[in-house]
Amino acid sequence: MIKNIFSLAIQGMRRRKRQSLLIFIVLLISFAFAIMLLSYSSSISSTNSQLYSDTFGTWYASFIAEDETADKEYLESYDWLDNIGISVTYGTVSEYTEEYENFGVKSTDTLNLGTVDDSLIDMGIQLQSGRMPKNSDEIAVESSVLSRLGFSSSLDQKINLIVTFTIDDEEYDVVKEFTLVGIISSYTSVWNVRGALNNAIVTEDCIEELWDGATSRLYEAYRETLEIPTDVTIFFTVKDGMEKNVTSKVNSYLSANHSSSKPVRFQSTPLLSLTKRTPRSILSMSGLFLE
Repeated sequence: MIKNIFSLAIQGMRRRKRQSLLIFIVLLISFAFAIMLLSYSSSISSTNSQLYSDTFGTWYASFIAEDETADKEYLESYDWLDNIGISVTYGTVSEYTEEYENFGVKSTDTLNLGTVDDSLIDMGIQLQSGRMPKNSDEIAVESSVLSRLGFSSSLDQKINLIVTFTIDDEEYDVVKEFTLVGIISSYTSVWNVRGALNNAIVTEDCIEELWDGATSRLYEAYRETLEIPTDVTIFFTVKDGMEKNVTSKVNSYLSANHSSSKPVRFQSTPLLSLTKRTPRSILSMSGLFLE
């Protein structure tokens, strides 16, 4: 019976060759279009994901550290932890001007200066050109603030900056000539964090030299009582599929161990590291933060 039905179908197709051919072509085109649409959708999704990652970083959450060592040890005690990145802000930089040279008047347009570790760089600090500083006389600066400091975007140029350390409202200045070795894609205006982010990045050796220069006129006995001011922000990523309960656990730790009078909280927004979630908007991709 089945053979008869199949035979009748073949005969019908032979009698209507033109109609059958048109149906076949329509089905083929429809199938090809569906494949192309799926491929295009996958490509767009991948491109958007990479764009969000490049713009907002891949870190899962951040918080201001009060005891960097203890805070890191707490995070490292959990198997859901993937990586930790550290940003340390030590002071500010401003443009070196004739007003400062002649009258000691600094620009009110100041930018944060500090260090970042390799892990944080991997979490989304992008270079437009050049490289990160390796030597104590080198600096990398955000592209969006170079013009604010009065400089072009040319690499290897010499730039003079006023570096200011502030302790108990007392400012300690030093002027230093840097070599611009890297231009950083702007990130400080879009990363959603409570702590400070560095517009200009240098090495730890550079910070030591700057501190020595800024405090060189102080009495030695008083100078030894001072410590370099730091504002440490810890970023971390979470292993895929292990995000459950991270918020409550870290919040509980910070509430119990940090002295901040402000409420501890996450900004609950989907992140790039949570690859199985869909972002509500570009603005929502800026990261969880804690304080």
